[in-house]
Amino acid sequence: MSLQSRFFVPSYPQKFPPGERLLFNPEFWEVQLDPADLERYPAASAIWHEDDEDQLLRDRDRERTEFLFPPVLDLISGNLTERQREAVML
Repeated sequence: MSLQSRFFVPSYPQKFPPGERLLFNPEFWEVQLDPADLERYPAASAIWHEDDEDQLLRDRDRERTEFLFPPVLDLISGNLTERQREAVML
């Protein structure tokens, strides 16, 4: 079985009556994948995976931002012209 025939489901040519258009075609929009293929990959390899160390670093960065941001905003609002503030905030 070729790679193309295994992973791609043909959906064209499609003929619709005049003035009618199909908005959802599951054969075209959904990719069929065997669950066994997905189980081969560990959850840690997913792009959204976050281990404990990553979570600690993110929490530390958020705390640092919350600590530093108010004084920076005070400096911006007190020492810059309106035009300069607009430029900095962009």
